[in-house]
Amino acid sequence: MSGKILLNCIFVVEGKHDEERLKKLDYTYVVRTEGTSVPRETIRHLQALAALHDIIILTDPDGPGQNIANILRTHIPSAKTLNILKKDSIKNNTVGVENVPLH
Repeated sequence: MSGKILLNCIFVVEGKHDEERLKKLDYTYVVRTEGTSVPRETIRHLQALAALHDIIILTDPDGPGQNIANILRTHIPSAKTLNILKKDSIKNNTVGVENVPLH
């Protein structure tokens, strides 16, 4: 994706550490799901944002992350999913977006 497209994107991540990781890359438009499910108000908020922005789902490559991504795709069909490899997201025996190298 080009930088211009990314400026119009809203990234959806699972937690605080994922959000902090993206903000280190200067992606300021980030929404957190805050856990293993997606609150109804978060879904409504993202549906409203989807009318004006591209929604990019960036969840952990594990069971709970895939469940969240499936919920989001059901309610926001236009959302795109950015898949990361599990091997690239493991650090200290934890799997997560926050572990992906910044480069």
